[in-house]
Amino acid sequence: MSTSAASQRWEAAVAITPGAARWTVRKPDAAQQPVEFVRERRWLRDLDRHRLLRSRSACSASSTQLEREVACLAVQQRDPDRLTAAGADDCVATKKLVRLLKVDRSLIDDCARWLAVTDLHPAVVPAPLTGLVQAVTAARPEELSRNDPVPDTAAERQAAVLILIATDRADVPDVLLQQRAPNLRDHAGEVAFPGGARESGDIGPPATAIREAAEETGVDPAAVMPLILLPRLHIPPSRFDVTGVLAHWRTPSPVSAIDPGETNRVMRVPFTALADPDNRIMLSTNLGWHGPAFVVDGAVVWGYTGEILAALLRLGGWERPWSASSPIDLDQAWRLAG
Repeated sequence: MSTSAASQRWEAAVAITPGAARWTVRKPDAAQQPVEFVRERRWLRDLDRHRLLRSRSACSASSTQLEREVACLAVQQRDPDRLTAAGADDCVATKKLVRLLKVDRSLIDDCARWLAVTDLHPAVVPAPLTGLVQAVTAARPEELSRNDPVPDTAAERQAAVLILIATDRADVPDVLLQQRAPNLRDHAGEVAFPGGARESGDIGPPATAIREAAEETGVDPAAVMPLILLPRLHIPPSRFDVTGVLAHWRTPSPVSAIDPGETNRVMRVPFTALADPDNRIMLSTNLGWHGPAFVVDGAVVWGYTGEILAALLRLGGWERPWSASSPIDLDQAWRLAG
């Protein structure tokens, strides 16, 4: 039987039931009694631990195929005779399944290596940022965001953002932000920290964040000193896990939007402007997001970026009293921004 025909037969032969404690493999011949393979809860925990299966709430076609391959390989490993009885002996070759699973494991290992850096502990923290770094290091994830949860397992999509703070001006520090291009697939038109998705050559979140920031804003990587990593948070709309890299901009230089297809504009926003009570609002969206936001420099800063900035204001000791009045929606906020 050809590989294509075998694959089609296996697709028809396998019925996966990802219940609390078992998977079921049935014969392709409906006239025959189904053969069940019951898997212990330990197997599911092991698979989850190695991140071979994505969360069922966000299961895609590719992950469904991987589940089928894992189930087939599991049957073959646990009970070869039952695999044959189930009609899987002429499914996609076992060697192909093993090869696919090895590729997936290699991707998982690559992601694990990327996530391995958890704290950078620089030898010297600039004096204006000492209190902030200490406070952020001790902060719990829920003190940074109430909308974006800490993921139970690593998502397939990993990203890092650069929270780049400069201290070269007389008053309090400022932070580098960018407004994303309006035609992007994820978070179009939003104001955000520079950053983006992990690439295979990146050695840890700092490398990803700095590379992306240089590509988007023209910041000089040599002038960036990563200080600490923020807790990894999951962004539900884009299905990314995001790691914030808090860094000091040692020698600021001019920055601008390098690629108009990605970045609309770049701005340095003083924390004094963020702390101004007139620039602060509570925002609520129709998607269920509710939290602090800023109307500054003709833009609305909300979402992950808005919550992190609000937390940095508080933890850095720069926050001023403000009235968290009734929340407004995003359209109202943009009208305020002008």
